[in-house]
Amino acid sequence: MILLNGLQSRKISKIKSSVVTLGVFDGVHDGHRKILKKTVADAKKLKATSIALTFESHPMKTTHKQAPAVITDTEKKAELISAGGIDMLVVIDFNKKFASIPAERFITEILVGKLKIKKVVVGFDYRFGKGGRGDAALLNEYGKLYGFKVERVKAVKCCGGIISSTEIRMRATGGDLRTAARMLGRRYSLTGRIVHGDGRGTGLGFPTANLNATNEVVPPEGVYAVTIKVCGRTYRGACGIGRPTFHPGEKHPPVEVNIIGLRKKYIYGEKAEVTFYEKLRDTRKFKSRDALKRQIARDIEKCSKIRID
Repeated sequence: MILLNGLQSRKISKIKSSVVTLGVFDGVHDGHRKILKKTVADAKKLKATSIALTFESHPMKTTHKQAPAVITDTEKKAELISAGGIDMLVVIDFNKKFASIPAERFITEILVGKLKIKKVVVGFDYRFGKGGRGDAALLNEYGKLYGFKVERVKAVKCCGGIISSTEIRMRATGGDLRTAARMLGRRYSLTGRIVHGDGRGTGLGFPTANLNATNEVVPPEGVYAVTIKVCGRTYRGACGIGRPTFHPGEKHPPVEVNIIGLRKKYIYGEKAEVTFYEKLRDTRKFKSRDALKRQIARDIEKCSKIRID
């Protein structure tokens, strides 16, 4: 997959024809994958380039100054979209200038002019252009004028409701990671870099890797059985989110992982992904240091036996 930042690349100018899909694609859940799969399949049939247009940050950060919490950062989003076979991912900076483009101009100048679309594939509720005026009906209207087709993909249902990024955020932050995973089509995970912590785990004899999560959607405080992928390998681990002394004003509660079987001692700055399997218990205060150490040992023992799928 070719990854482009913006629409100014020479590779854009070399496109002869394309099938395009547009969206925030936060989470790249099963509903998104249905759209992406259709885009790839239609592009192959039409011998065109399959293209996904997405954004560096959620458009609402620009239009409303507040946006939903992020499920997947841009890097993870690109990885998941690439796995679906898309030829080209274009990541756009949704700034005030871009937000001011009328839907009609977006169609004529970008979709038709730059991307030379043969077809556009959108979700059932997708809107675009200044003020969100653009929708499937407008695309159909312009498709008749400029000779491209439009397909509006129906919603995907799961667990009694429609799969959406909003629903997944609610499930994950509420601790229902099982339903979040079913909607995502994979286990919920956090990505980020390993950073220095306060050394509390090391002081107890159970050193932990502290994750500076780039996701903004973090599961509730507690201890979880997880896997952590770091330095090209995947390990089992016990993950603690939060602690009794965590200050509510912080952006995220601490995310600390005791990595089972890790031999490499220096992993600071390394990219890591923590994948959640099950919650073992809530965080709580212990009467003594020894009581805490015994509980941590039990947590690690349970986590060492989890089945990795």
